[in-house]
Amino acid sequence: MSHANLKHSEVFAVHPFVNDQEGNNHKIIFPDSILHISVPSITLNEKTNQVIFTVMQPIANKELDIIPHLYQGEYDVETFTVSNMKLWDYSGYEDSSSCAFATLNAENNILVFSKMSKSTNGADLYYSELKNGEWTQPKEYKELNTGLDEMYPLYNGDSILTFSSTGRPGYGNLDVYYTEVNGLTIGEIKHFASPINSYGDDFNFYYYSPDSARYASNKNGGIGDDDIYILKFSEPAKDSVVEDVEPPFPQNWVDQILYFDFDKFELKEGILVDLVNFIKNNDDYQVIISGHADERGTTEYNMKLGQKRADEVEKEFIRLGVNKDKLITESKGKSDPQVDCSKGCSEVEYAKNRFVKIHLIKKND
Repeated sequence: MSHANLKHSEVFAVHPFVNDQEGNNHKIIFPDSILHISVPSITLNEKTNQVIFTVMQPIANKELDIIPHLYQGEYDVETFTVSNMKLWDYSGYEDSSSCAFATLNAENNILVFSKMSKSTNGADLYYSELKNGEWTQPKEYKELNTGLDEMYPLYNGDSILTFSSTGRPGYGNLDVYYTEVNGLTIGEIKHFASPINSYGDDFNFYYYSPDSARYASNKNGGIGDDDIYILKFSEPAKDSVVEDVEPPFPQNWVDQILYFDFDKFELKEGILVDLVNFIKNNDDYQVIISGHADERGTTEYNMKLGQKRADEVEKEFIRLGVNKDKLITESKGKSDPQVDCSKGCSEVEYAKNRFVKIHLIKKND
């Protein structure tokens, strides 16, 4: 969908489509009683034809109705229709949470979805198991979650789970990660390199076949806001996508943000390997490391805490082989926050103001 020709604000309702065996596109039809809903995701149990899908009501009167919730229904593969639509057992209404982007594994007995509530750190991934015909109370997928957002999970068969995150080392904003899964056991979490990940939002990555995949992104150069990209690999090996292409430096560099626990300065995340390699091999560039603290505490204390955080990042650069002469540290204390907390903030919002910003500059600019 292109937004280039919009002259006024409008409400859009998103609906899923499916291809038949001849490759024709068909819109999935929902009951007439719910014409004014938006359905941004749907997942199918191929054994029972049960579907679980995300529903949003953008013009609803109540805030709890506007945010996403999970519904279930029965799908007719011949007519492309969904019937007997009802709330899923743990739709989000029961605890006033947002639940969306559900995905089923190939065995149809594990459902992973994104959940956001007062008790989550931004958007977190949760899972539910199908036991004796009933879905279990969802649990947090702790191995996948960080202090920021995890969303858009997608099973690729039973062996690969992809998802997007803003809380892991990456190029910036939402990046796509993948891991091998065995039931609920998670393997090493890996990051896709360029051209899959960019300095925009990248999400909904899915393998069509051993040598092709598709994903969505709002990276520069697209037609609209979020565009769909199709990838063809030269070899049917998934790992080749990760290793083949290095991200462009420094033209597309976006400042890396590293987050810290409350009143702590110990590193929880790694510095981008690509940045480390670039700065080690380019004497014309330097890195400015700015330490920040949230608004709680005195100005003097937070200036010292911000400096300690910047110093820790500098030590990590040096440990990785970067010359100290290429590093500049400073503390911003509680000034220049990412979130304005002058009128109060939640714990999740305060967490976004405990960070170090890594800024790449060219000398003498």
